[in-house]
Amino acid sequence: MLDFTSALYLGPPTFSVPTNLPLTTGRPAALQEPGWQRRIAEMVANRQGLETGLLAPSTLHLFWDVLALAPSSAVIFIDQAMYPIGHWGAARAALRGLPVVPFDADNLPALRRLLHIYRQQGHIPWLLTDGWRLAQEGPAPLSCYQELLRPDPRSVLLLDDTQAFGVLGAKPSAQHPLGQGGGGSLPYAGVRGPGIVCISSLAKGLGVPVAVLTGSRKWVARFARRSATRVHNSPVSNWHAWAAGQALHRDAARTGNAARQQLAQRIREFRRKMGQLAGNWQAAGFRCRN
Repeated sequence: MLDFTSALYLGPPTFSVPTNLPLTTGRPAALQEPGWQRRIAEMVANRQGLETGLLAPSTLHLFWDVLALAPSSAVIFIDQAMYPIGHWGAARAALRGLPVVPFDADNLPALRRLLHIYRQQGHIPWLLTDGWRLAQEGPAPLSCYQELLRPDPRSVLLLDDTQAFGVLGAKPSAQHPLGQGGGGSLPYAGVRGPGIVCISSLAKGLGVPVAVLTGSRKWVARFARRSATRVHNSPVSNWHAWAAGQALHRDAARTGNAARQQLAQRIREFRRKMGQLAGNWQAAGFRCRN
């Protein structure tokens, strides 16, 4: 059976680390965070059309802390097909006593009704979704979500864009079906705004196991002040951060759009051959069963 769960979507990365760069500062990020690491996170934010960002060891660290920032009046709406780490973050919100409401992204009228009911009760909606929905093999309806949340400026659209960052980009077309620039689901959908908070691992698209939180300057500063994992957990290693910077520079300067075009071609070829196989099986009298 083919296994794509650990695929390096744009190919295997190659990195070099300066010999004089220490592995770690030895201090938690809350006490000492190199300015150059913040600039790398800002590069990710700029690609996404957001204001700023910060690095973290993993998306789990970020989801754990972000959901701790939800006010007591929040209600957590989560796409029921979301990647498990988003559900783990929502579980922490549930432990705090916040209502967690799964929804079906294919039934937006039902989501609209749920939002109205909870707003009438005085709740502030936080909506959790993947940028690229794996189970449905397609992008989340981000512009629709943004429109549904618009009546309450305190609402938050919390996006896990791990699968899409580095792969999808702005202005998709027949010539460039994955878009250009590798900024992920937000530029792919043409969506931006102050109520968006994005959590992305660079492992899938760029081959670097490091995570980034991005959003408005106000939101990211609030996270940095109140994050518990930035106090009690080890920070991103200098080597991982350096590799992330190299991957972003190389992707922007030379290889990124060409690699995305090659990936799009391979996807088309894979689908074509699978379609031929399915046709051959049917012609031979085989039938697919669930």
